[in-house]
Amino acid sequence: MTLHDLLLVLRSRWRVIATSTFLVLLVVAAVNLALPKQYRASATVVVDTKGGDPVAGNNAQTSAIPGYLATQVGIVASDRVVQKVIQSLALDKDERLQSRWQGEADGSDLPELSRLVAQLTGFIGELVTGRKPPLPQNEDVQSIDTFESWLTARLTRKLQVRPASEGNLIEITVIWEEAARAAQIANAFARAYIDTNLELKVEPAKQYVKWFEERNLALRKDLEKTQASLSEYQRAKGVVASANASLDIENTRLGELSSQLTALQGTRADSASREQQAGSRRGSLTEVLQNPVVASLKADLARLELRRAETARRYGDNYPDIQRLDDQISTAKDRLDQEINRVVSSLSTSNQINIQREAEIRRQLDAQRRHVLQMTRQRDEISVLQNDVTNAQRAYDTVTQRLAQTSLESQNQITNVAIITPAVRSLFPDSPRVKVNMLLALVFGSLFGVALALFRERIDQRLYGADHLRHVLGAPVFGMLGRDGMALTEARPRRLLAKW
Repeated sequence: MTLHDLLLVLRSRWRVIATSTFLVLLVVAAVNLALPKQYRASATVVVDTKGGDPVAGNNAQTSAIPGYLATQVGIVASDRVVQKVIQSLALDKDERLQSRWQGEADGSDLPELSRLVAQLTGFIGELVTGRKPPLPQNEDVQSIDTFESWLTARLTRKLQVRPASEGNLIEITVIWEEAARAAQIANAFARAYIDTNLELKVEPAKQYVKWFEERNLALRKDLEKTQASLSEYQRAKGVVASANASLDIENTRLGELSSQLTALQGTRADSASREQQAGSRRGSLTEVLQNPVVASLKADLARLELRRAETARRYGDNYPDIQRLDDQISTAKDRLDQEINRVVSSLSTSNQINIQREAEIRRQLDAQRRHVLQMTRQRDEISVLQNDVTNAQRAYDTVTQRLAQTSLESQNQITNVAIITPAVRSLFPDSPRVKVNMLLALVFGSLFGVALALFRERIDQRLYGADHLRHVLGAPVFGMLGRDGMALTEARPRRLLAKW
């Protein structure tokens, strides 16, 4: 079929096209009037993914976590947030919603379009089968048998959550039959999402607080037990000061005793040597030579011997004074010998004293060495106990610090989500879109009319005039037969007819 044929068909069947277009427009207009109006309300929230936690003190950026915004979108559409919206707006006590649920439950409150379709289907079925089909039920009502479940499913179905392609914005959109209620529900979803986001952060912290409190109590008991063990050991061993300080003092004393023993050993060896010399060379001993009494006696003896020698040289050996001087000299020698013997005996006594002192210092040194070894063992044992106390104290301090931090986190009321644009009441319904629907009905109705006209043309192939006949046969038309007889169509055919 050429374009010329198509135009002839459209011109001849314009009534069919006009009628079908009008019927489609009429049906769409009826549907627009039958469908309830739906209003759209949107609230926008911003998610801070770069801010640090002031309580924990970290600067972790959640924007680096893949799917973070997708997770937040899932939280907005979760049943937990929906339940908060129901409670905040008291939707579970709304009588209109309850009556609507009850009507959908028994099939008496189906949407207008669904009810019209159901009536038409029932009428056709009754004509064909002679039996009246059952009234169709809403699929949601068939699967949801409680009002709370029905309300949750309805809110979820009316909710649209979309994250921004770039940035950290989330748009929360609610489509409802009432404009004011749509804005209320959208804002309620935004607030419920913020509360839920905060709860998801606070609830784990509260659970950790309980666990840290239990651990803190147990670690405190361990710390008290280790401290008591250390105190009991110090009391039993009589350790008053620090073990290291006491050990340093005892080590110093041990060193002093060792130095004294070394010195006494030298002194004792020297005194023993002089005692041995006293047996053979008594007069040459330093103690004898340096003794003032011995020196005085020697001087007196020398003076007496000098006087005797002079008297004997002057008066002879038989002089009466010679005998007196000899007696005095003998007495002086005896006194000198006695004094030398006394000095030599003092050397022996000094050597015995040195031996006794050396033995005493040696005993003290051995006792001090044993005491130091004992204190070293005590210090090691005390060090182990002190390490236990230190470890217990460190663990207790760590848990106490984490308990304080977690306790602050459990009381946190600051979240990283904020409402940037609240939802407002819409002045115009979002659906049904009457102008768009009517325009589409006009377009599709016209196309349907054209298709119907072409279908009828396919069935009924009659000619609609001389032009159509000429186009189909490809031959000139000389004339047309009608009620008034034969009529020529154009000048050229007349000339051809006249020649015939």
